[in-house]
Amino acid sequence: RGAVCRPVPLGGWAENGGGSVGPGSEEAGHVLALDMVDPAQICGDRDLIVQLLANLIQNALRYGPIGQTITLKIHGPVVSVTDQGPGIAPEDRDKVLQPLFQKTQDRQTEGFGLGLSLVRAISDLHDAPLSLTDGPGQCGLMVTMTFAAI
Repeated sequence: RGAVCRPVPLGGWAENGGGSVGPGSEEAGHVLALDMVDPAQICGDRDLIVQLLANLIQNALRYGPIGQTITLKIHGPVVSVTDQGPGIAPEDRDKVLQPLFQKTQDRQTEGFGLGLSLVRAISDLHDAPLSLTDGPGQCGLMVTMTFAAI
C-alpha cells in the first residue's frame, strides 16, 4: 500500500461541503443526492479520496444530461457515484480505466482521458476494488469502490 494511512471518515467529505457539485451545476438543474448509512472510517489519504470523489462527480456532470440527479451513496465502507448519463458499454469499461483512453472522438475536447484512470489508481492505492456497472434501470453509470473499514 502506497497511500498515507490515516483515519479518513468517508462521510466527512459530504458533510463538509462536498454536496456542492461545482460551479454552474445548480443553474443547470443538477442535483447531488446523498445517501449515507453508517459511513465507515478507512485508513487512507484524505486528499486522494476527495480527488477520487471529485473526479467521479465531475465526470457525471460532464457526460450526464442537464437536470440529472447524481447520487453519492456511502453505506459503511462501500462508496458509489451514479449518474443519469449515457453510461459505458460493458465492452468499454476496462478500456475507460486506462490512461488517455476516450470512448469516442467527439469527446476529445472535453477531457484528456485521465479522470477514470486516476480514480482507478486511487482505488488501487487504497486496496479498494472498483467496479463500473449500469445505473438503476440500466440508466447511466454506477462506479463503486469497497474500502476496508477500520
